[in-house]
Amino acid sequence: MFSIVVKSSLSFDDLMNKCWDGAIDTLKTIKECGREEELMSFLVTSVFANNIPDMVEVNDYLWLESDWIFKMVGILDID
Repeated sequence: MFSIVVKSSLSFDDLMNKCWDGAIDTLKTIKECGREEELMSFLVTSVFANNIPDMVEVNDYLWLESDWIFKMVGILDID
């Protein structure tokens, strides 16, 4: 079976609609703290600056690196 990989640009809201599992929790916390722009800037300039990720890579990063992400976008205390 063949598949076509299509890379596209996504906004924060697009991520909210396309991510799954733990990544959604990370995004909800980011939104509750008003750090959407900081997250998007961090992802573009630091995390994925040298490659174009697919959706699985983005989702997994948001899910598995949530503590680091919170720190990098200025969310210091999550209860």
